[in-house]
Amino acid sequence: MFNLKKMKIKKRLTIAGLLILGIMLGIGVKSISMPKVNQTIQQTSSLTNDQPTIKQGDVQKFLIAYYTKKDLGENQNRYQGFMTQAAFQAETAKEAKPENQAYKGYVVNQVFDDAKIYIDQKDQQVLVTVDYHNTQLVNKTDNPSQTASTSKSETLLLTYATEKGQALVNNIQRKTLSDASSSDQPQDLNQVRSAHYDQN
Repeated sequence: MFNLKKMKIKKRLTIAGLLILGIMLGIGVKSISMPKVNQTIQQTSSLTNDQPTIKQGDVQKFLIAYYTKKDLGENQNRYQGFMTQAAFQAETAKEAKPENQAYKGYVVNQVFDDAKIYIDQKDQQVLVTVDYHNTQLVNKTDNPSQTASTSKSETLLLTYATEKGQALVNNIQRKTLSDASSSDQPQDLNQVRSAHYDQN
């Protein structure tokens, strides 16, 4: 009996010891993993806080520099400061392509008129609709002042990236916007309801 009591006491002490050990291990593991979660949250918030803000005035200045030019490539030094190095090299390579060089001297005196600017700070993107005009010559020797200018409109999606602590244009994509309503779709609300719902 005496041995039985000792064994019961040993068994209870062992169980209690294992229970305390398990609790201590659980707390230790939790305390080790918690700082990682907090660090991840702090790193994520610091990344979003480190992104420079895209300012409408800076976008406007870029568009003026990008669209105002006497001839193809003449404005590169003016818009270079608004772009990442990679984007600038891609843009100058595009201007150097034969299909664009063919129009050099024929499309001249391009001037920025106005822009509608929509900024998405979260995704670092800007959607712009730009109005501009230029003079299109039939012969390079024609006098541009005696030729009428042509007004144009273009929509761009500018993607920004951080370089040297600044938000700079990293990609330029031309976009086509279309109106959601077309001539074959009903415009009247009652027509829309009757087209989509059964009336009993």
